[in-house]
Amino acid sequence: MSNKTQKRDSQRKLKGWVKLTLGVIGIVLIIILFNKIDYLIKSGISLFNDDRTVVVIDIGHGGKDQGTQSSNGKILEKDIVLSIGNKVLKKLEKDKDIKILATRTTDEFISLKDRNKFEVDNNAQLFISIHANAAPKSSNVDGIETFYWDKENEDSYNLAKVVHDKLIQYTNANDRSIKPGNYQVIRDASCPSILIETGFLTNYLESINLSNDKYQDKIANAIVEGIKEYLQLNSSEDKQG
Repeated sequence: MSNKTQKRDSQRKLKGWVKLTLGVIGIVLIIILFNKIDYLIKSGISLFNDDRTVVVIDIGHGGKDQGTQSSNGKILEKDIVLSIGNKVLKKLEKDKDIKILATRTTDEFISLKDRNKFEVDNNAQLFISIHANAAPKSSNVDGIETFYWDKENEDSYNLAKVVHDKLIQYTNANDRSIKPGNYQVIRDASCPSILIETGFLTNYLESINLSNDKYQDKIANAIVEGIKEYLQLNSSEDKQG
């Protein structure tokens, strides 16, 4: 075999190894890329510029934390608010201008600290915590009340007012008004935040209402419409400014 032939064979082998190496590197890079995309999707992080308003629904309690309960112990707060919260999610998922997220969608325990971390990590622009109330000393107490925490500006107050008004309008429940509340999940939130007490499980009639699918729909619709109205009002103010 001549030197030229040997040289050509060596070059072919080298090219073969280069192609094989590049092929392996390409496969590895593709695997890394797909894993990264899968991570971003599962983390709720957009792959593209996303100018939608991020709204976090904080579904109270869950798992080992049952929250309050009805007088007979059969109706648990964690179950009621999970049902209402998931209805809100389903309705808002259809809105192209809103990116809707929730701190939980199943019966699981989430600490208060992790709820706030979730809101911060996802750059939430609105934070709405859903709960049910209790008055162990008086079964006659009923109604909806909405709490806000924001000493620096009026955004949380305005959000509370708009959503609360919708809740009373849609449910015709006793209006217990909007109030400042020192609750950790809204106090430590980094955006306009409210906590909704959807009714008293210790009141027999209200516990029946809160267990009713159609009544839960009314609450969910009120929250959805309240969010949309608040965002529209803010958008109008921004344009005027």
